[in-house]
Amino acid sequence: MGQGKWEIIDGTLRGQQLAADNHTGFRKIYLDHQNVRYSYDVKLEGEVFHQLLINWGLAHIAKIMIRYEEASVWKIKEANKRKQMTALGHDQGRDPLAGKWDEATKSIASVPLKLKTGHWYRVEVEMKDDSLSVMVDGKSATGHHIGISEKKDNFGFQAGGLTGQISIDNIVVVDLRDANELRSPAIPLPM
Repeated sequence: MGQGKWEIIDGTLRGQQLAADNHTGFRKIYLDHQNVRYSYDVKLEGEVFHQLLINWGLAHIAKIMIRYEEASVWKIKEANKRKQMTALGHDQGRDPLAGKWDEATKSIASVPLKLKTGHWYRVEVEMKDDSLSVMVDGKSATGHHIGISEKKDNFGFQAGGLTGQISIDNIVVVDLRDANELRSPAIPLPM
């Protein structure tokens, strides 16, 4: 499931945004998970950015954004998420914000980077309870927000920008409770 143009080229997932979609290019991977570490290699080529979105159904819980000059951790506006969940009949039976849903989508941590186009970089994203961190090229940022503790059943790779592409390779998701590698039942992870 996704938008944009996605291909497997030489064993690597390559994606780009398409103007006709009027949306960033994305590819979802369905996987029930809670406290995990996502590890993968990313390459940016052209005027692009990359996001890792962490979701429950169609509702975004949090995201990591990687640009040439910065990596950042974002929390998503709770009201939008709740509206999507209600429309789809999805009720987690949880409300960690206790009805205080008006806080905007915003960056809660960031770190400056100096990435080069066409180069591979290892990305480590760790999500545990209310904490979400990203490390790229040895530099890291960690943010905390109670909304990050929500249930998750999928994550997605996003490619943003109409004049370039991203490549993703060597994807591993590890359950932090027992350090076991998790696998998506619906879509095999390219290795």
